[in-house]
Amino acid sequence: GGNVPLYDGSITVFSSSAQSNENRVGAVAVQVKGKVVNSFSAEICKYDADVTSLRRYNDEGGVMFFVVEMKDPPMEKRVYYAVLHKYELKEILSGVKVVQIRKRLHLRLLPDTDICNIDLLCRNFVIQSKLSTPEITISEQDKIGIYKTRNIRFSFIAPRNQILEYLTNSELYAYTKDHYGLDVLIGKMTPNHVELHRNAVVTINGKVFYNSI
Repeated sequence: GGNVPLYDGSITVFSSSAQSNENRVGAVAVQVKGKVVNSFSAEICKYDADVTSLRRYNDEGGVMFFVVEMKDPPMEKRVYYAVLHKYELKEILSGVKVVQIRKRLHLRLLPDTDICNIDLLCRNFVIQSKLSTPEITISEQDKIGIYKTRNIRFSFIAPRNQILEYLTNSELYAYTKDHYGLDVLIGKMTPNHVELHRNAVVTINGKVFYNSI
């Protein structure tokens, strides 16, 4: 790493195990920082990032930011991450003073550094990056109206047997449609209650008794 200006490299996401151009979904820019610590951070790690770099990440569409804490001896490590799309970067940079050169980031503990979790993070990063999100500011009052009408949607990838767990333990990007049918990002939220409804047609010997149950 370190040979690519601004980034340490990138992670390419494919739609299948066949890594071909036809199956290429997208790429995630990656920055990795390391620091030696006496004791690990808990669930949240704090890191003071370079403001100029944050501005460049914003200009170029975002970055997956990792911090690796290491204890030596023995050589143990924990990995923390922050998903920084333009939405997050805009919020972070809005509080930066003119003369400020560092801005504190709060990174979440990556529970398991196996390839499955990192793959899931990257796939969802690509999904959000590709959604059309015009630079439109929605007032808090308008957001309340949108929430009441339930005119919102989420786009994400999660294992089929972990969808409910993912929904209630993740910050999801909430979208609505503007007057032109374009996706507009409202903000981020974590649902505190999820209900699943299934529609099924009940038939006996080909005769429909219920259209939905």
